[in-house]
Amino acid sequence: MTLFYQLSLAGDDLEVTTTINGFPLHTGPLDGSMGTVLNPFLVGAGNQLKIEFGRRGPAAVFVGALQCVRQGEVVSTQAAGEFSMPAGNELVHRFDSETAAFAPTLIAARKAAPAELLPLAIAVRDLLRRRDTPGLMRLLEPKLACYAEAFGAPRQNMEDDIARGLSEFFGSDLDFEPADLLSMPWCEDRVFSVSRRDGSPLVRKETAEGSMSLQVFGAMLPGGPAIVA
Repeated sequence: MTLFYQLSLAGDDLEVTTTINGFPLHTGPLDGSMGTVLNPFLVGAGNQLKIEFGRRGPAAVFVGALQCVRQGEVVSTQAAGEFSMPAGNELVHRFDSETAAFAPTLIAARKAAPAELLPLAIAVRDLLRRRDTPGLMRLLEPKLACYAEAFGAPRQNMEDDIARGLSEFFGSDLDFEPADLLSMPWCEDRVFSVSRRDGSPLVRKETAEGSMSLQVFGAMLPGGPAIVA
């Protein structure tokens, strides 16, 4: 059964940048609590969780924990790390993991310049405009392979779920050109987040129930630019 690596952070009156193996999990104010499963971004031996502390207000507090939960368990049976506010501006925690789902992406991705990933964003825009789900799924192939391995999920089930999710973004706000976009490097210039220049997600849609957004992380792989997270 799959072992899940669950990161939980809680804080107030401070700003942090949290990455796992160079991939961004959270950037900006930490006011309250957040949690995320790290499996899609783990490399097996020598994973590096880094939390960099920016602004700290007079009432700043911070705690965190990394827990491991075997699929089917209700509560954690393994504590992989507990964290508190460091004296310095950086907290680094290294650990090994059973899954190495992200390793093939980091090995295959070449270092690139931010502008090289902008055509990927335009391709996403054009495919959404055409409501071309098969084309979008081809761009998502590296992410699909990574996530299926990371979560131990049947590939077909995951493809069906993602295809249905993509269809919800048909009719989104897609009024952007390359000059309107921002490409930010992560993972030593191998993975890039592509967003609007104001930092908002690349794809946004307003619905009666509220707003939806689609974040895009891409990399330059041997077959060309593709979505990896």
